[in-house]
Amino acid sequence: MTRPLGLLLLLLMHSTVYAQKTSGIEPEKSPSLIKTIDSLNKLVEETYVSAPYEARVSAEHALLLSEKIKYNEGTGAAFLNLGHVYWSQSYYPISLFYFNSALNYLPKNKPLLLAHCYSSIGRAYTDLQNYSKAIKNLDIAARFAGHDPKMLAEVYNERSFVYARLKQYDKGIALAKLAMQLSRTVNDQPAICILYSRLANAYRLKGQYQQAVAYSDTALQMSYIVNNKRLRAISFIERAVIYNSLNQFDKAVDLAKKGADLSDSIGVMDGISVGL
Repeated sequence: MTRPLGLLLLLLMHSTVYAQKTSGIEPEKSPSLIKTIDSLNKLVEETYVSAPYEARVSAEHALLLSEKIKYNEGTGAAFLNLGHVYWSQSYYPISLFYFNSALNYLPKNKPLLLAHCYSSIGRAYTDLQNYSKAIKNLDIAARFAGHDPKMLAEVYNERSFVYARLKQYDKGIALAKLAMQLSRTVNDQPAICILYSRLANAYRLKGQYQQAVAYSDTALQMSYIVNNKRLRAISFIERAVIYNSLNQFDKAVDLAKKGADLSDSIGVMDGISVGL
């Protein structure tokens, strides 16, 4: 089944569930089913950057189960996870649909979950080069994050990416380093790995290739530790661009091929296009 067809069928199934809601059907909530839904959503959170196809299936299952028993938090988390899956494969407009859908269901008494959703929306808008909307949503995410170091680190991380896209590299680097400090206080290894990649990108864009290579090396090594295949593919391509700029073309071609092949295996469309 192709992904567009799969998306169409999923939306049709959603319509069926919504029709049941309006017909007055009130399925009983089951503690064991809620536990299953929560486990599925947690699994997706942990695997969407390494196995997006499998993660999508689990998220769709969690969504349908949640809607069946009207478990709003499970529904919101599943929508959020589906947004992350499609974002990881570079389908940014589709990811925004799911992120915005999640906001209709996520509990208002869980500000960190809302912060994570708004931060994800901000990142998707950055990838779509709509920087004003990216900043607006990251501002909202920061308000919901409060003083939580892990969530604030995520927001600063995404802000650093916006500034890099706007060619304000020093601002981007400063925010990435601040996010790194916060992430280290809570030992958030996946976030630290991403931040090394973020710094590699910023220094490469500034033309400071020695620093870029050092940060890229660390990001690549850590990608194996945290099993982030998406970031690994991006790191291969980042290094390829660096070596191309240094006129080390054999290294650049080899790394670009590795990045494109890995991107293709997990369906990261941006990586495929850059790698080729």
